[in-house]
Amino acid sequence: MSMSVVTPLPTTPAADTCSVAIIGTEGTGKTVLVTTLATRFSNITDQGLFLKPTDNRGETYKYIARNWESLSKGKWPPLTKKGELFQLQWQLQANHKPVADLRMLDVSGEDLRLLFNDGQIDTPEQLPEGLRRITDYLCGAQIVLVLVDMDDIVSNRNTEHARETQWVINYALDCAKKRRDQVRIALVFTKSDKYEPMAKQHGGWLNTARKYLPLVYGNHLADGQLSVFPVAAVANTQLDTSSGTPYQVPAPNFASQGLEELMNWVHIEADALTKAVAVKVAVEKAEQDKIANDTAVASAAAMRAHLFLQATISFGVALIVCLLAQIIMIPVLSYLCRTQTTVKVETTVPRQEWHAGTWIPWTSGHYETVQDNVVYDKIEYPTSYTSVAVWDVLLTLVILCVVWRIMYTYRCQNTSPSIT
Repeated sequence: MSMSVVTPLPTTPAADTCSVAIIGTEGTGKTVLVTTLATRFSNITDQGLFLKPTDNRGETYKYIARNWESLSKGKWPPLTKKGELFQLQWQLQANHKPVADLRMLDVSGEDLRLLFNDGQIDTPEQLPEGLRRITDYLCGAQIVLVLVDMDDIVSNRNTEHARETQWVINYALDCAKKRRDQVRIALVFTKSDKYEPMAKQHGGWLNTARKYLPLVYGNHLADGQLSVFPVAAVANTQLDTSSGTPYQVPAPNFASQGLEELMNWVHIEADALTKAVAVKVAVEKAEQDKIANDTAVASAAAMRAHLFLQATISFGVALIVCLLAQIIMIPVLSYLCRTQTTVKVETTVPRQEWHAGTWIPWTSGHYETVQDNVVYDKIEYPTSYTSVAVWDVLLTLVILCVVWRIMYTYRCQNTSPSIT
């Protein structure tokens, strides 16, 4: 199978835009619709809408130009073959402001039918690369346009093919609606110009869907949650018999119907979704900032308490060391200030005499005075020493207080988390 691949598309849109996906089974006119949309909105409309191709290699622009040339010559663009994959991307601008990324994978309707009809989309990890791209493309979109071929559902009504088509449309809407709060969905009836009288006869396009798509109507349209748009990318056709088999081809300078309404809806929904996402992001950021700030405040308070305790303990230890040092200074000063003094001491004692190897006191009333030199240590603290000791203690306390305060402030400034 041949495959044309353009610049890979991101599965997540830019923060200030939302992505739009266009899907449909074979024959719904995806290629014709997207070619006509891109061409009609290649010039700024009266509403200020503009489609700007955004792939880097210009493949989108070339693809549209090639298909538009075929339509202008009265020829339909070739059908996308099974296995082919064209990745196209535009930016929808409103009054020069980006509002949406319009993305389309122009894939074979058969591949899309295979993806949804067999339920393979529920196991994307088992899909081949081509089908996995379609799954990523659909899941990454905030706006999904599901195309319905009116020729298919009216002409083939009550056939197996029609029932299968209806099931594929229903399943595609089911998958898109799983993200109800994040996605907007529109059902787009293509080739509506041929069936406008029939729609009026049934009382509108919703009632037409009720008759021809009862499963889709009951599951997705009855509650009025989905938007419905009839469009005709090529509203004017003419009969071509040059090939021997007559068939309708685009008429020269053909007109289109319903494209403005469809693109206006895309613009409004994309703008609303973008604003809602911006509000949600702002609220989440504010909550995260508040949590971070509360955490920082609590952490800073705990850190300050811890540092205060550390600084106080350090101060206490230093103070004890200082007091011990002062206690040690007392005996040191005592030693330095010690002086020896000799004093004569007179003592009156009874007079004694030596007799028979021992001293025997004389008779009562006989005394004598004895003088002895007594040497003892005298400590005199000079006034200067006392002053020095007192001022040393006071100065030490002051220095300790200053050091404690500086240490505490420095640690708080350098270790506390920043608070916004």
